[in-house]
Amino acid sequence: MSPNKVLFVDDESNVLSATVLTSTCKMADGYATAFMVMGVEEAVSFVEINPYIDLEVMFTYVNDSNQLEIYTSEGLKGSININR
Repeated sequence: MSPNKVLFVDDESNVLSATVLTSTCKMADGYATAFMVMGVEEAVSFVEINPYIDLEVMFTYVNDSNQLEIYTSEGLKGSININR
């Protein structure tokens, strides 16, 4: 089996991990919980259409081919080094 293959994902959401950086821990926790439920497409859309919110994110998710993917918001690109 490929090391990037995922055996199980919740039918409701393809997000496996939501890392959120914002002004308070309470806000980060709330956004992370919401993003986990939304799924990656809706979560990314929310982040991108709300640039006025002080919010940076990294999502680990499963794509349609059952492969792991990582989305990083613009403000975190270059700040986080992900070795694959």
